[in-house]
Amino acid sequence: MKGSPATTGRIHGTAGYRSALKKAVDDGNRDPLNRPNQESALDKIKGKVKDFVSDVTDPLKPVIDPIIDKGKEVIGNVKDKLMGNDDKPKVNNKKKPTSNPAYDKAKKNAPNINELIKNQKKFKKGSPEWNANQNKINEAYGVKKRYDVPKTTTTPKTEEKTKPTKKEKIVAKGNQKIAETRENVVKKTAKLTKKEAKKQFGKDSKEYLEAKKRHLEAKEADRQGARGGKKQTFFRGLSSKINKKRQEKVDKKLSEME
Repeated sequence: MKGSPATTGRIHGTAGYRSALKKAVDDGNRDPLNRPNQESALDKIKGKVKDFVSDVTDPLKPVIDPIIDKGKEVIGNVKDKLMGNDDKPKVNNKKKPTSNPAYDKAKKNAPNINELIKNQKKFKKGSPEWNANQNKINEAYGVKKRYDVPKTTTTPKTEEKTKPTKKEKIVAKGNQKIAETRENVVKKTAKLTKKEAKKQFGKDSKEYLEAKKRHLEAKEADRQGARGGKKQTFFRGLSSKINKKRQEKVDKKLSEME
């Protein structure tokens, strides 16, 4: 701006400033220092802020609006309770579910139809469980189609054996040892008797053959655990077969002596 600052009104407190200020008031509140219009610049900033807020909030409206509506509803309910208006009958705007005649009929025939339909999704299609469940659904709906279900044979339940206690195991083991000792005593006694008969009566005597047979029988009883003793584990079948043949030979000799 040309001219002296004092005369152009750019220095506060001077006569030029006061005259310039008066002229600005007369011209429509223009700034005597020729500064830009502060009100219009502020409006521009406000507009930009408003546009920015709109750009941010508009995409969130589908999420924010239901929350705001719910908040208004809650506030309204609280306000009604405080004002004593909560006794007014509420209007139910929910639509009544349309009836399904086929489902109503199936529900009447099979009250557990919902459970059958739910379980059907758990089974593999074509499996016996799926076929059996689908037949029940078809029967409830009045559908004639039936799927093949293999007949299962029921096997009798076997009683579960209870495990013996520690005390019972100790007693059973002791009884087995006692029985084993008795079997060994009988076997050794029969062996000594056989030796005495051979020494006293001779190898071909009837007394020796009878003692030999008793010894063979005692050996077989010990091998099989006849009195409750321990059974022979290895080659028991083969040893029993050999023992049986020897007993047959002794019986044959005894029968020839009679």
